[in-house]
Amino acid sequence: MAYSVKELADLAGISTRTLHYYDEIGLLPPSNVESNGYRQYDTQAVIRLQQILFYKELGLSLKEIQRMLDTSGFDILAALEAHKSDLEQKAGRMLEILDTIENTIKHLKGEHTMSDADLFKGFDEAQQEEYEKEVVARWGADNPAYQQSKQHWGSYSDERKGQILGEMQAITLSLVENIEKDPSDPAVQELVAQQHHWVNYFWDCGLEQFEALGQGYATDPKFSEMYQGYHPNLPEFLYKAIQHYVKTNR
Repeated sequence: MAYSVKELADLAGISTRTLHYYDEIGLLPPSNVESNGYRQYDTQAVIRLQQILFYKELGLSLKEIQRMLDTSGFDILAALEAHKSDLEQKAGRMLEILDTIENTIKHLKGEHTMSDADLFKGFDEAQQEEYEKEVVARWGADNPAYQQSKQHWGSYSDERKGQILGEMQAITLSLVENIEKDPSDPAVQELVAQQHHWVNYFWDCGLEQFEALGQGYATDPKFSEMYQGYHPNLPEFLYKAIQHYVKTNR
């Protein structure tokens, strides 16, 4: 079976923009390009895309993924076994985060009482390591953003780290509460300003970098899946809100 760009994007739950980018860098070229320029993807390409998304979930950069998939003798069955083992280890922590989100929603509605410590369950050093991996994947380990992130994060006390991660959760929940509004709404823009301030806890994030990060929220599986855990439309909503924020603050 052959898929168009849109069909494959819908099947995999990613954007057509992401597929076009994978084609541009040679990571996932189409199986066939018709005379009218339409790209077609066959079953082999579908399997390759699955592997790409798996390895991105594990924190590998696109260059590392491409090098691995193109290595002679790549064993897809062995790779799947490795994916399964790694994801099983992550499953417990993800369930804890989902439980924290659900309880926080009930807490804010007055249906459940949580202690301050309970608000931070699941938001720990492991989560920060995931953010650092994403910075490395996007900009490299030598990038000032990554070096700043490690330095800043290492300077915070455990209590302050918990507060910072809790701020992110509070901002995200507030965005969900306002998701029916236009992304340009003042209440939404105030939350985006808070999000921008939050990112600067880690590295000096200018407007251009913040806009690129917003695109990552919508297109990167790791980020989009996290935000979709709060609301299915949140990744795209946040990206549009960040675009407006950047445009009006330039």
